[in-house]
Amino acid sequence: PGGHVEQNETVEDAVVREIKEETNLYIQPKFLFYHDEIFPEENWHAVVLVFHAAANGTVKLNEESTEYRWFAPEEALKMELGFSHEKVISRWIGSRA
Repeated sequence: PGGHVEQNETVEDAVVREIKEETNLYIQPKFLFYHDEIFPEENWHAVVLVFHAAANGTVKLNEESTEYRWFAPEEALKMELGFSHEKVISRWIGSRA
């Protein structure tokens, strides 16, 4: 899931809301780190906020999704990912050591 922070909403509240809206799961997020990357060719600055959370509930997808799957971080690195997610996942794996 992904999304944006609404006006007068904390980042943590936005994470909880987006996960609930898109998966029907409830989480208590713990901020780990952020990763930012500038793409001058596209005049774009990406900021990825990384949280850790255990999820409670039963997954029910909304209209934005047709399926879901869970992946180990190492497995996800073998996939074609968008944005800077390879760097983010690699950094998270390194922080667990």
